[in-house]
Amino acid sequence: MRGFIPPANIMGPQLKRLVLQALEQALAGVGEADARAEALKSALEKAGMPELPDDIDRIAEFAFGPLRAAVERSFGAEAATDLLKILTPLIKRACDFENSVAARASAANPAPAAAAAVPEEGRTVLVVDDEASARAELTQQLRGQGYGVVTASSGNVAIAVCLRRRPDLVVADAEMPGIGGAQLTVLLKAAFGADTPPVVLLSADGMAPPDVQVACVLQKPATEEDLKRAIAAALGAG
Repeated sequence: MRGFIPPANIMGPQLKRLVLQALEQALAGVGEADARAEALKSALEKAGMPELPDDIDRIAEFAFGPLRAAVERSFGAEAATDLLKILTPLIKRACDFENSVAARASAANPAPAAAAAVPEEGRTVLVVDDEASARAELTQQLRGQGYGVVTASSGNVAIAVCLRRRPDLVVADAEMPGIGGAQLTVLLKAAFGADTPPVVLLSADGMAPPDVQVACVLQKPATEEDLKRAIAAALGAG
């Protein structure tokens, strides 16, 4: 945020305050205080939350999902994009700090030798689909091809997972309710800029969405071989 240097070690309670400051900055000049408060209230109601939580992952899901959507409805797409650009480095820093704390705790209390013998995964793919069965099938296929896999059941959760886990590539269903794969691609670009992971979309008609740049579009359900080729090409290009 302009004129503000966030602390190096951001924890949940601090992040709550920074999210509210980011909302004020993103809407400076386009919304009065009452309108900003109404957007926040609307987002909390949509998320079923009485107030912002302390958990960093839940804050991220709320910020990139209901809060971003409420800002876009009330103040327009540009304000919502500004909010993403301000929030992304703050939430990334909070995730990094929490990950480092967990890593230090793990190093101080190492797992038994047998458990530590699990082989390291290769490059990581984030699978985004609202259907649990589709996520499970894709996960099985990708792990069989040697990829590490993380999953998300919605677009806003996917952005939060990208901040936490930094996947090398995203495979997303184009027709999810709420944030579909095409909009997710746009939001990832707004949030991560040049560091956006390549996206492979799975679409019922196999058609590329207009004005959205993705690595590849495959017809859903994609064959294992088509998925393998698409991911290898996207990672090679990325």
